[in-house]
Parts: sequence; C-alpha cells; structure tokens
Amino acid sequence: WQYDYNGNGSDYDIGYAYSRNGGGSWLARWNYIAYSTNQERYPSICISDSLMAVAYEIQFTSAAADSDSTDIMYAKSGGISAPGDTFAWNTASYGIATYHHDRFPDLSASGKFLYLAGQRAYYKQTDYDILVRRSGDGGKTFAGAAVYASAAGAEERYPAIRAQDTCCYLAYAHDSAWAYFRWSADTGKT
Repeated sequence: WQYDYNGNGSDYDIGYAYSRNGGGSWLARWNYIAYSTNQERYPSICISDSLMAVAYEIQFTSAAADSDSTDIMYAKSGGISAPGDTFAWNTASYGIATYHHDRFPDLSASGKFLYLAGQRAYYKQTDYDILVRRSGDGGKTFAGAAVYASAAGAEERYPAIRAQDTCCYLAYAHDSAWAYFRWSADTGKT
C-alpha cells in the first residue's frame, strides 16, 4: 500500500503486509519496500508460484519540471526469509525506464511469465502511450518495452494487465472516453 510517511503529503512510501491464514492475522505490517525522500506511489502487486513482485511509480522531488521526473520501479521477492518471517526483496530497479514520464504501473504473472505495463508520456506529460515489458524468467530480466497503444494525437492511459496460462490481457483508456482491450495467446510475444 501507499502511505504518507510524514502525514502531510510530503513523502509517500510503499509498505506491505501479508497473511498465512487467509487474513486471520497479518505479518510484517509496517515493513516497507520503497522509502526515500522521493514520492513512491500507486503500487501494483502480483503473485505466481514462488514469485511475488511489486511495481510502483516514483516521482523524483529534485527533478526539473520539464525533465523525466517520474518513472516506474520494480522489485521482486526471493521468498520468505528466516528468521523474522519477512520477505527478502531485491533492490528496486527501473521497470520501464524510457527517458519519458512513465506512470501508473500494473503487474500480472502466470507461471514464470511476468508482465509489467505502464503509461509513457511525451512532450511534457502529454500524448500518453501504453507500454508493456515481458519477463520469461520470473522477473529476473525483461525484454525491451513494446508499445501497444500509440494513436497519433490520442492519449492512452491507465493500463490494466492480467495473465492466465499463455494468455495475456491488456485494457486501457483511450482519450478518457473509450476502453480498449487487447490480448495475446502466446505469452505476450504478439
């Protein structure tokens, strides 16, 4: 979840909790994945087999107004570590990282395949497109970003991605008026 560290909107961070008994009790309630003086927001989480991953938007507080001030970060868990019953998270890395404003991530996984979607902006946060990155090794490495929606002069925003077996489904808003839907039956290759 996203929480306001100082309580005044000046520093959002990403935290997590988990349960091993269907929500009867919660562990690691105040542990965090992302914490810095930057703004970490809009987390998305996915779980598949032994993989647990999170993506979130980071807004750099010291970036110039016309620079790449937002990006999508990604971290995955190596599983439960002992003792202490907490997750061992890898160091967060850039998820889509395109030198543009990358925002509003979503994640989905099926088996060893992990999909990371986000919106990318051109020209000082206008003309958004939808990008998807695909991993075939449980999130260790990602193929280059594929642009799935890039209508000239239109804005594609707010991606939602889901995966099941070898199928990958992508929905997004087009010009804030239409919902578009795409799918792939070959683990996101086409």
